Amino acid sequence: MQHLEQQSQKIRQLEEKLESCDQALESLLANVYIGETATTSKNNSSEKSKSKLNKKTLDLPKTQKKPSPKTFVNTPSIKSKIPQRVNKKTTTPSPRKWNQHQLLTADSQKGFQNTKMLWGLIYCQPVPISPNYSMIKEFNTFFSFLPEIEAYVENSTLSPLVPLSEILTLRNMAPGMKKLESSIIHMSNFAIKYIISVLANLGFCRWAPDLNGMSDTLYNEACRISVIKHFCQISIGGEYEFINVNISYLEDIQLLAKVYNHYVHCHMAQRYKKEAIQSGKHAQDEERKAILRARLKVSTKCFQLIPTLV
Repeated sequence: MQHLEQQSQKIRQLEEKLESCDQALESLLANVYIGETATTSKNNSSEKSKSKLNKKTLDLPKTQKKPSPKTFVNTPSIKSKIPQRVNKKTTTPSPRKWNQHQLLTADSQKGFQNTKMLWGLIYCQPVPISPNYSMIKEFNTFFSFLPEIEAYVENSTLSPLVPLSEILTLRNMAPGMKKLESSIIHMSNFAIKYIISVLANLGFCRWAPDLNGMSDTLYNEACRISVIKHFCQISIGGEYEFINVNISYLEDIQLLAKVYNHYVHCHMAQRYKKEAIQSGKHAQDEERKAILRARLKVSTKCFQLIPTLV
């Protein structure tokens, strides 16, 4: 009996130890669970704060910049808000040529008034006439090279290709003083006969350049040579003193050719093409310019009278 009681006591002691061990394990597990929940809550709060900061930076406008760190300077420099005037170099644009034969400095119209007389442009609002193309065909049958033309112009002993009676240029022009637009010209009988003889030698019944063709065609070259030739010869004789010809420039044939091309193939060709598109266009433009000049004169006189009336 005693032996059974001892075994039962040992069993009770073991059960008590097991209960105490179970209680200790439960307390340890509870402490571990509390620690894990605390760490996770801290991590979640830090992540939330970071996400809030990122959202704030994203929500900032594009023009707003992040604040730069403050820098302390011992001697701050204050810039004046008054804008400084910068003197820019003004360069005047050089005039551009709108035509290959255009001259920008030479005044060709005053020096080549005889060209207007040859063309028959002695009336108001002149427009050049077109040449006779059958005459151009006959001319091309006579001449094929430029030296042949120069030889016919220089040699006065050769028989003319056209009779003098068939020349239409300057036929009705009598010697003496004539009014050409705003100036007065004087043509002697010798000058008129010399011009007619030069045209007859070249086979020109009427002097009229071909403004529809190129300026360097054989026919247009002959028109240019005839004008420069008689201009130089008559100027040396003193026939063109009324236009104040500078005789020193008569030897510069290249300059005379440039001035001729400017007047004929640039200035007058513009009128000719404008008139071919619309008849009477040049006369309308000249009338409009005259009205504008008259209005400008009246307006300047009115402005000059205003101080006296006040």
